[in-house]
Amino acid sequence: MGAAFADGHDRQANVINNPQWIANPATNDYFTQTGSPARDRALITSGESYCGSAPDLGFRESGC
Repeated sequence: MGAAFADGHDRQANVINNPQWIANPATNDYFTQTGSPARDRALITSGESYCGSAPDLGFRESGC
């Protein structure tokens, strides 16, 4: 992991990219498309179930 900056952000570990929502994300629970940089990127910290190699970043688990 990179060093934290004064604002608390870790610029080396952050992902700044288009999450590639499916069509009409507001009415489709903000699920992401296959190949989204948000899929399988979160840390495994809670014991909640997920699909893929790791939890997805964000509100919902996509691709299950």
